[in-house]
Amino acid sequence: MRQPRYRVRNFKFTAEKGRWTVHPIRQGDNLYLLAEKYGTSVLQIIQDNPTLDPRYLKVGQKVLVRK
Repeated sequence: MRQPRYRVRNFKFTAEKGRWTVHPIRQGDNLYLLAEKYGTSVLQIIQDNPTLDPRYLKVGQKVLVRK
């Protein structure tokens, strides 16, 4: 198993109120489905969530999505 070279600790989302949605990952979710649901792209979701590893989404994990 590969470990990341650098870790980001205590990362907090700061976003303008009303322009973002925090989506909790549910069983069966993937970034493609989130992008379709919120009318954005997978790339945009990845760029907006620098600590997100799209290969390892966990149930309950929170993902920031632009409205």
